[in-house]
Amino acid sequence: MNTLQVAESRSISRIFQPFIPQGRLTSQPCRAHLAGRQRSQAHFPCCTSSHRRPDARRQATSTEQGTDVTGDTALQSWKQKAPGFLLLIFGLGATIGPAVDGIHGQVHLLQYDSAPVHIGSLDSSVWVFGLLGAFYAVLGALYVILDGLVQSGTILQGKNAGATVEAVKRADLPFTLLSLGVVATLHELSSILYAQGVPYGQIAAILAACAAANWAIFDRTKQGLLLATLCGLSAPASELLLMKLFHVWHYSRPDLIVGGVGLPSWVSCCYFFYTPWLANAARLAWKRL
Repeated sequence: MNTLQVAESRSISRIFQPFIPQGRLTSQPCRAHLAGRQRSQAHFPCCTSSHRRPDARRQATSTEQGTDVTGDTALQSWKQKAPGFLLLIFGLGATIGPAVDGIHGQVHLLQYDSAPVHIGSLDSSVWVFGLLGAFYAVLGALYVILDGLVQSGTILQGKNAGATVEAVKRADLPFTLLSLGVVATLHELSSILYAQGVPYGQIAAILAACAAANWAIFDRTKQGLLLATLCGLSAPASELLLMKLFHVWHYSRPDLIVGGVGLPSWVSCCYFFYTPWLANAARLAWKRL
């Protein structure tokens, strides 16, 4: 077989490889393979996948058939871990969430009108447990999904890829608990400023600076900044909708009024600085599962 014939044989084998049953040859094997001059069978494209090593066979099959092994693996990992992950994060939201939220309740920032509950010093509503559970689950899932897309090279590349790897690595139990402690402290700070009658503009400026520092310390990723901003805008809007349609709670001294219901304008800063703790909790939970 001359050089031209060998080249043609290899080209034909690559074209028809996906359609040939396992164990059959697409063409006559090359002489080097028959002579046994090379031990590694992965280097001879003239042979079918049955002549290759198992790892080379999987790689060749996925490449020739256009299958993204990394994407398939990530999707299967998500399907396997998602139910337990969402249940765990929902549980955190339904327990830790109301406890943190109750810090504002101690200074009567808001009053609960529907299904109120009183557990020790905690004033809340039955609805809050489920709502915060859902809030944690949705936002936690978004963090895990966006982290995966960044690490796979799909979105927000450059320095952010390294920042994401570091953020996931940092999210161990002590670091996550520290971020939770900071969030609780910032809630306490906002409550003190509110109770002291500090003007809302000044409260917003102080909390905005704290929120930016909190993100820089406990997250540092672009997707984290994006989700924190999205949360800071959409969560207060959701509150306004809940107050308008379902009258679950109301704020005592709102300055941002929409459709007859309102809230303090600095509440959006609270949602922004809330997200790094949730990001670390989600990353830690995903790693542990």
